[in-house]
Amino acid sequence: MTEDGHERTFQTNYLASFLLQMLLNDLLLRAPHSRVVVTSSVAARLGTVDLEDLELTTRPYRPFFSYATTKLLGILFVRELRRRLSGAGVTAVAVHPGPVGTNFGSGSLFPDFMYRIPIRKKLLIGYFVCTAAEGAEPLVWSAAAPDRESVDGLYFSRFAPRRPPSPLADDPDLAQRLWMQTERMLQPWIGPMAPVAGTGT
Repeated sequence: MTEDGHERTFQTNYLASFLLQMLLNDLLLRAPHSRVVVTSSVAARLGTVDLEDLELTTRPYRPFFSYATTKLLGILFVRELRRRLSGAGVTAVAVHPGPVGTNFGSGSLFPDFMYRIPIRKKLLIGYFVCTAAEGAEPLVWSAAAPDRESVDGLYFSRFAPRRPPSPLADDPDLAQRLWMQTERMLQPWIGPMAPVAGTGT
């Protein structure tokens, strides 16, 4: 748990991103051709959404499933942000950068096994996973693609648009209810801030 009282992965991967967008919303609306890029993952296919237990605190804690859920929440965030800011000149996109060979997840059993011995890591990178620099490429491309309509509201696996890995990501009602629940969770930080809205609400 963080000092704010939230499950660490949930706060880092989802809640903090949502709060940052809320705090930057006025600037995004004023700037021409603003773009919000959310790092997602194919792991979202294993995520779940329980609006009464977004942080998965009522079940045995499994770090990977917490991670997968936050990546699904990120796609739903992109979908609802696009709906709310439709016509306001703000583009939103979710991107799976591919399997990236970093120290992320080093406390979990499988990454520890794969990366603890340097030769394993050396063999993996270049064959099964990409380097950190290569993983950043689709995120940078999504942020700078000249045709913003070609990426708006979509889920990308590296440079290719794909269907989201979970059918839950295609539920607009769930996306809207998740947004409202997240706003309630962040009320101590956002206070009476005006709701995020463009011409699409």
